[in-house]
Amino acid sequence: MSSGIRRTLHLFALTQVYTWKSFISYRFQSVFWFLSSILQALLTFVFVSVIYQVSTGIPGWGYLQMLLLTSVTIVVTSGVIYLMDIYNISESLLMGNFDSFLTKPMSPYFVFLSSFTGTSAIGGVITGIILFAYAASQLHFGVLNLIAAFAIFALGILIALIFVMVLIMGSYKIFRGGGWVNWLFSILGNITKYPLSIYGVIGSLLMTFIIPLGFASYYPVEALSGKIGAEGIIVIILLAIAIIFLLSRIFEYLFKSYSSAMG
Repeated sequence: MSSGIRRTLHLFALTQVYTWKSFISYRFQSVFWFLSSILQALLTFVFVSVIYQVSTGIPGWGYLQMLLLTSVTIVVTSGVIYLMDIYNISESLLMGNFDSFLTKPMSPYFVFLSSFTGTSAIGGVITGIILFAYAASQLHFGVLNLIAAFAIFALGILIALIFVMVLIMGSYKIFRGGGWVNWLFSILGNITKYPLSIYGVIGSLLMTFIIPLGFASYYPVEALSGKIGAEGIIVIILLAIAIIFLLSRIFEYLFKSYSSAMG
C-alpha cells in the first residue's frame, strides 16, 4: 500500500512539473494569468475592508474574523480550480479527450486531480494564505481550536473536491456538457465568502447538506474562533466523514457509468 501511495505521489509530482513547464513557456501570458488571479483575490479583500469601514459589518463577525472567512474561501475556491480546471475537464469529456484515461490503470480521483491543473489559480491560493496569515496574526487562538479547525478544513477540502467531481460527471451524464458547472462553482464560492448564518436556517442547511461547501470555509473559521463547542466540532467532523463517503460513492458510480463521447 505504501509503495502504491509513493508511486501515486511521484506521478502527481511529475504531472505538476510538466504542467508548470508548459505554463511558464507562455511567458507573458503566464504572468498575466497569475497576476489576474491575485487581483481577483485582492478585490475581495478590498470589498470586505470597505464594508467594515462604512458600516458595522455583519453582526457577530468582526473585521478580522470576516477576513479569516474570506481568505479561507479564496484558498478553497482557488485550490479546487488549481487541482481541477472545471472548464477543461468538461471540454475534455465533451470532445472525447477523456477517453484515453479509461485505458490506463489510474484512480479516477488521480485523473481528475492531476490531469487538468488550473495553474494560474495558484495566485489566488497564495494571496488567500497571505491574507489569512495577516488576520490570524492579529488574533489569538487556542491550540485545540487550531487542531479542530485544521481537521474540519482538511475534510472540507475533500468534500469540495469530490462535490465538484460529482457535479462535472453528473452534468455530463445528464446534459452531455458541463460548462455551467464552472459558472455555478464561481457563484457558490462568492456565497461562501460570507457567514452561512446570514442566509437563515434553510440557507445554512442547504450549504451544509445539499451544497456542502460550508465545511471547507465557514465551519473551520467558526471552530478557529471558538464559536463551536467540543460536541459541535465532533458532530461536524462525523457529518463531514459521512458526506465524503456518500459523495465518493456517487462519483464512483457516475465515473463507472461514463460512456465515451462517441458512444
